[in-house]
Amino acid sequence: MAPVVDEARTIGSVVVLMDPLDRFTELLSAARPGSSGETYAFDRKGVLLSRSRFDEQLRAAGLLDVDRRVTSSLNVDVRDPGVNLTRGLTSPITRDQQPLTLMADHATRGGTGDNIFGYNDYRGVRVVGAWQWLPEYGIGVATEMDVDEAYRPLRLLRQMLLGRLVLIGLIGLALLTLGYRMRANKRSGVFSGDKRQLGKYQLGELIGHGGMGSVYR
Repeated sequence: MAPVVDEARTIGSVVVLMDPLDRFTELLSAARPGSSGETYAFDRKGVLLSRSRFDEQLRAAGLLDVDRRVTSSLNVDVRDPGVNLTRGLTSPITRDQQPLTLMADHATRGGTGDNIFGYNDYRGVRVVGAWQWLPEYGIGVATEMDVDEAYRPLRLLRQMLLGRLVLIGLIGLALLTLGYRMRANKRSGVFSGDKRQLGKYQLGELIGHGGMGSVYR
């Protein structure tokens, strides 16, 4: 919005309006990694300016009207309900009393940052995210993804490494057991005086041994 000035007197204003559900949301929708990632914009009060990826989840949680013509854009605040609404839980705090999410609280103060440890989003789902405040436009932009999906590859890698360590441990234990038994059998055959049949010969006591082998009677 800009004033229209005639000499020193303001005689009107020129206002440019933009539909948040048109090109704006389309641009941000291009950055939706995986099955839970989304990029969205919000104003200084924490109100969504673009459409959420999770409108149906928000309807089920009672944050959106059942009328599908009503979307999350301009109708949902980026506030932490304190519980996971996607699991059918109900927040004990009214929506207007709920605090902004960790991300929105930092961003609306003019901050830019990221969090890889996890925090609740506006659905109460644990997410990781990065955000930036754009002071020239008075809006913030954030990209978030559910913690479960974000760290799934790391958990699979850990399981694979653990499986290999267990396998190596079992092989080592088997080799130690086999070596112990072979050593025990060798000792019992040499020092106990037992005689073993080798074809028409009987193996008796040890006579001597060297670098290449042992000699028995």
